[in-house]
Amino acid sequence: MAPQTTETDDLPAPFAKLQAEEKTATLATTPQISVVMPVYNAAPYLAEAIESVLQQSLPDFELIVVDDGSTDGSPAVAKAYLRQDARVRYMRLPHCGINTRVRNEGLTETRGAYIAFLDADDRYLPDALERLYNQLQQQPQCPAVFAYGQVMDANGHLLKQQPGQPKQKPTLAQVFRGYCPDHLQGLMLRRQTLEGIGLLNPTLPAHGDYEFYLRLWRQYAETIAYLPEPVFAYRRHAGSLTRQPERLYQILEARRQVLLWLYQTTTEPDQQRHLPPFQERLTRTYCYAAQDRLQNGQPELARKALEAARQDAQIPAHYWWRWCFRLWLKSWYSPLHF
Repeated sequence: MAPQTTETDDLPAPFAKLQAEEKTATLATTPQISVVMPVYNAAPYLAEAIESVLQQSLPDFELIVVDDGSTDGSPAVAKAYLRQDARVRYMRLPHCGINTRVRNEGLTETRGAYIAFLDADDRYLPDALERLYNQLQQQPQCPAVFAYGQVMDANGHLLKQQPGQPKQKPTLAQVFRGYCPDHLQGLMLRRQTLEGIGLLNPTLPAHGDYEFYLRLWRQYAETIAYLPEPVFAYRRHAGSLTRQPERLYQILEARRQVLLWLYQTTTEPDQQRHLPPFQERLTRTYCYAAQDRLQNGQPELARKALEAARQDAQIPAHYWWRWCFRLWLKSWYSPLHF
């Protein structure tokens, strides 16, 4: 059964300002960087993720662990670090299952001048925060800086074949076509930037990262900085929410809603000219979802995603068969090009 359509016409509420007592905190107690880490049943990986933050070469940060009502050992792991390191803060919420809402709860508690993100099953490289922070310090006009990541398996071993990373920052046209990062783990932005574009969209059950990046790029495409080297490692494992079979149609629907929002709200002529035809863009979305499932050893889900592309995107048969043939030929790390 197809999922119900979610409304995304309204932008997320403006970023909540710090409370008065937080604004008046002294420099000695106010961290330079705030790292927000959402958690849900990530006990096997959480300690590694937290350690990767605590061992950063730049130590002036706070880590806000936001627990979405975990039912495994995640709370115990987080609370152990809470007692060991004053830079760690822990929040426990009733379970909602929407990652953007969980992240937003953490964002409203941040105190740093710079905001960064890490998921509970991933890890930072040892100098990730320092490199991102230095980029923003060297370019005061930049609202944010982003980088890509490496891919590791469920046991934390980097894969021998890594995705290619662009040497240059993508253009706005490339971003609109989907050639942009959709993981917040490689992003650091200034507090005033976050206040300007707002929180993540709490109505999206998936692809909230991508929608957030689109808003960021539409407003700051010319000035956002790019670090052409990895700063985090992204874990591929069966327990990831985006890999669960029952979420496939929910994920596809969320992506479609993001694209509808993009096309309906991009009104400036200079930006509109960079938008490809909607059906073409929607087709790419579904077919990339099929490629992702194929890479993760889920050929049945890849087939379902291609069937959804044929039915929902209403693409011509010859175009659909071309994608099927490309997916059959492609190895998992090779980007697809038209």
